[in-house]
Amino acid sequence: MAPLALALAAFVALATGCGQGDKRRSKSGSGARSKGQPIPVRAAATVDTRALLGRLRLLLAQARPSIALRDTAVGSPLEAVVRRRIHLLIDSQPPPKTQRPPNWAPPRVVVLGADTVAVLTNATNPVDRLNLADLRRILLGRVQNWKQVRGGRLPLIAYTLAATSDLTAYLSSGLMGSKPFDPIVRQVADVATLLESVRRTPGALGLLATYQIPRPPMGKLTPPGIKMLALSRKVGTPGYLATDRAAATKGHYPLLLPVVLIVSAPAKHPARSTLDKMLSPKQVPHLSAQLGLVPLPPKDRQAAQQAWARWAR
Repeated sequence: MAPLALALAAFVALATGCGQGDKRRSKSGSGARSKGQPIPVRAAATVDTRALLGRLRLLLAQARPSIALRDTAVGSPLEAVVRRRIHLLIDSQPPPKTQRPPNWAPPRVVVLGADTVAVLTNATNPVDRLNLADLRRILLGRVQNWKQVRGGRLPLIAYTLAATSDLTAYLSSGLMGSKPFDPIVRQVADVATLLESVRRTPGALGLLATYQIPRPPMGKLTPPGIKMLALSRKVGTPGYLATDRAAATKGHYPLLLPVVLIVSAPAKHPARSTLDKMLSPKQVPHLSAQLGLVPLPPKDRQAAQQAWARWAR
């Protein structure tokens, strides 16, 4: 009986050990899967920067640890940042100060770079270039047909995004010296409406940030029925297309829309350390290039930083 008892005891010990090993492996596997899950971050974008948020989402999904941006519907993105309803926002133009909650801590605002502002027209329009002075006259309502800007007799109809758009605010403050758009300029609700308006109107002119333009067919700069005008600083100076990234990087393209990333995630948020690493001074240029942005000239970068610093105080 003794050998039999010893054999049974050995069998029980072996079975118990196997079971514990399975439990350990199961627990270890479960832990690995948990660590591999993306860290959720509540994020939002403005009307103008939604396309950029989509690009950022793809980049953060490849980070280690992976971050999953969760779109959060908010009425006012910057107010949502102040109230910490969202933890990340891509924006451009700082508004006047909003009311701060008692425990509000200023978020981190990083100037990523800029995007070019594209001047679009109908593909049948023979005009191929424009300058800043004429563009300003158009938006002030002082131009009624293309002949007044060295074109044909075609009536000129300008389209911009609504007044709530970052791009519209930038054009009003930067290009027009804070003067309002003339009522003759047609403001539309979204990018799709603006593009369709330019496509179907022979004398149309429209303005969009380049990243807002849907990816055109291979070998084209713009969607069918639309073309892009070269833009110069003044008459007689070289004009550049908004898609000429080399010219924009050298500061030759005259209209650059600043883009910032606002991080309001608390220091203890599991994604904060990864975001801080991506936004270190050495890494920001790489992130900016991956998003398709170009560097801001030092003077413009400093102005953007100061404007956001005033907002965040």
